[in-house]
Amino acid sequence: MTENSENQAPDFIAIDFETATARISSACAVGIVAVSGVHIVDQFYSLIQPPQNVYDAHNIEIHGITPKQTENAPAFADLLPEISRFFDPHVPVVAHNPQFDMSVLRMASDAAEFPDFVYVNSMDIARYFVSGSLSLDNCAKEMGINLEGFTHHDALADAAMCANITVLGIRALGCETLWELLAKQPIDRRVYSELKPIRAIGGSWKIPSTASFRVSDLQPCADGAEGGPLCGKTIVFTGEMRMERKEAAQLAVNAGAVVRSSVSKLTNILVVGRQDMALVGDDGMSAKEEKAYALNESGAAQIRIIGEDEFLAIVGVSAAAP
Repeated sequence: MTENSENQAPDFIAIDFETATARISSACAVGIVAVSGVHIVDQFYSLIQPPQNVYDAHNIEIHGITPKQTENAPAFADLLPEISRFFDPHVPVVAHNPQFDMSVLRMASDAAEFPDFVYVNSMDIARYFVSGSLSLDNCAKEMGINLEGFTHHDALADAAMCANITVLGIRALGCETLWELLAKQPIDRRVYSELKPIRAIGGSWKIPSTASFRVSDLQPCADGAEGGPLCGKTIVFTGEMRMERKEAAQLAVNAGAVVRSSVSKLTNILVVGRQDMALVGDDGMSAKEEKAYALNESGAAQIRIIGEDEFLAIVGVSAAAP
C-alpha cells in the first residue's frame, strides 16, 4: 500500500504507540494510518513528550527515541485534535496486540475523549496464515509482505505494517472490508468503552533484584541526610530493577528517605520496577502499586509513583549504573 489519496472515507485505521517507560501513560510516539481499499489514504506521526520527559534505558534500547528528541515535542493532550480526527464509531481500529495501544490511548491523558469504536487484534487475522511467532515482523515475513525499509518499533512503520497485514488477510479470506471479515470469520472484536486498561508493562529480562532484605539491615547515612533530595520522604520499592533492591533502598536512605516494605497512607514515593507478568494481575500492577493507586484515588494519600530511572536521577546516580 503505497498510494495516498485524499477525501476517502477509510475502511479502517491502524495505530501504534511507543512508550518511554514501563508506565502505559508514557507515550513518546504515535503512528496512525487510515486505509481505504488497499491504499493508505491518510497518515499521522508525531513524537510525544512523556510526563517529565523521563525515559527508561530499556525502552530507549527498543525504539531508539531519547529525551533529547522529545524535549520540545508536544504533550499527548496537545495532539488530541490530530489524533481524535481519525476515530469514528463506524470505523474499526486495528493494532498488533491492541491491549497495549488501546491502554496507551486511554491512559496517556485524562483529557482524552474518543467516540466509542470497535477494535481488532491484527494477530487474530495473521493466525490464519502464520505458523510461527506472531510478532509483527514475523507475521509480515510469513505472509509475504516486503520488509525492505521496514523499521520495527517506528510507530508509523508499525502502524503501516499492521495495516498491510490486515488488508492482505481481508483479501486472502475472500472479503472486501474489515467489517465483512468480522461478520464471516470468528475474529474477536472489542469495544473501546469496555476496555480494562493496563497501567504498566513487564519486561522480558530477568535480574534477581528482588531478593528479600530487612529494612533494619540498611546502614544509616554516615553524615546524616539533612538536606538530601529525599529528606523526610517515606519510600517503598516494588518490581525488578537493574540493581539489587537492597542497594536501591540504601541509596534512598543516603538521600534522606525512610524506607518501608509496604505501602500505606504515610508513603510519599513508590518506585516501580518491571513487573513479572506471571505474578501480577491483568492490569500489570503489583499489589503495592494497586494499593498506592487506591489510596491516591480515595484521597487518603498523595503517593508519587515513579520508575527506576527517575529514582536514580533524584538520588544523583546515572541510569546506566548497574
